[in-house]
Amino acid sequence: MLACTVLATLGVLAGDLLATPRSFIPVAEDGMLPAALASVHPRYHTPHVAIITYAAVSCALAVSGTFKPLAILASVSLLLIYLVVCLAALKLRAASAAPAGSFRAPFGPLVPVLGAGTVGWLLAHTTRAEAAGLAITVGMAAAYYLVRRQILRGRRPAAPAQSEAEP
Repeated sequence: MLACTVLATLGVLAGDLLATPRSFIPVAEDGMLPAALASVHPRYHTPHVAIITYAAVSCALAVSGTFKPLAILASVSLLLIYLVVCLAALKLRAASAAPAGSFRAPFGPLVPVLGAGTVGWLLAHTTRAEAAGLAITVGMAAAYYLVRRQILRGRRPAAPAQSEAEP
């Protein structure tokens, strides 16, 4: 049983190690992460820098002995993502008419409302330390985003100014 668990975990980690860094490429191309993370190996066509970076950071976090807090932070973060998806589904369902022949989830807004309620109930059971950790992480991510956006705006050429006489 232990060998099967180790083998299954190794498979999941290997798959994650090769899949997750690929999501860094468009973010790095947009300038929100270092440009080196977008580089692709000329022979193997893999994001080798992103894979090595992701592996190094993952290994450092695993060795640091902080697995439990990281697992809790990841779980609570996923709950927030699920909450945003539920709320977005409600907004999209109300805001736009579906094109003919497209998929429309059954039961109207019931599923997203139940999903959002369940996520809210689960989030209500987080400890203060977990909520504080999540708030700090979200705050740091938002600050990083805002700073990088300002830096990127400074690099782009400004649009030509229009005079008041021009339409």
